[in-house]
Amino acid sequence: MSHRSIRLFAASFVAALGTLANQGNALPIDPNIPVNAVVNGDFESGPNWAGGQVAPQGWVNLDQPNSSGYLDGSVAPITGSRSLFTEGNGSTRGQLTSQGGLTMGSRWRLRFDYAAGDPPDTGDGLAANMYVGDANGPSPDINIYFKDSPNDGVFDVYTRNPALTFIGSVPGFVFSTDITNSPVSHQVIIDGHYDLATPTFDITFRNSSGGLLAQFLGLTDFRNPQVTGNFPDGVAFFGDSSNTARAKIDNVEMGSFVIPEPASALVMGLGFLFIGTRRHRA
Repeated sequence: MSHRSIRLFAASFVAALGTLANQGNALPIDPNIPVNAVVNGDFESGPNWAGGQVAPQGWVNLDQPNSSGYLDGSVAPITGSRSLFTEGNGSTRGQLTSQGGLTMGSRWRLRFDYAAGDPPDTGDGLAANMYVGDANGPSPDINIYFKDSPNDGVFDVYTRNPALTFIGSVPGFVFSTDITNSPVSHQVIIDGHYDLATPTFDITFRNSSGGLLAQFLGLTDFRNPQVTGNFPDGVAFFGDSSNTARAKIDNVEMGSFVIPEPASALVMGLGFLFIGTRRHRA
């Protein structure tokens, strides 16, 4: 094989891998979500707002009396010019911000950027609360609580079904000492495997650079039992009651989760090799 054929093979093989990995991908962050079902997941579109009841494009606020809402650039969003923030006021739940009507496959992924202040040493010690699978909240597929319990400065993960169940701790999670002005961002990734005979989900935490902090795999603690072939049709974030700490959320992406199969990429690459060799011989 000539040097030119080798170069053609290398270039074609890389192109094949890139095509498989990014086919249909319109997202700037996670290449494994080919189509983002969430509208305006970075909260950048819509009228100018800085808290209150006005929701950005694509999102809905359920009527709650407290101060969860949206932060503009004057109060340090995670990225861009706007982020969602959640908090309660110590007595009732904060405003629930949700998006429903989502469509995706039974193998799905939700990812978002997340920062939280350390919850206080009283009450529930909640840093944030979220629903997956029901934009209205009463019957979600998955109900996740982010906490600091027993108030030891370590980030903890719980699910509710309907009682709280401790999933695990994330020691590498850094609470923001000044979340208003200097949020410390992390990546939260939830993978749903509703294509399995027994549906499961995973929760993964990474730092802002993508370094793995913690991973909880094969979870079955669904609040609303799932059957094979289902998919979640909504996502919601809110602050809960009892002295909830403030949290910020940004860059929400959700959709079918696709992994290119190495065998397919290899076959395509070998096909390009054959074409390049034949052309050289011709």
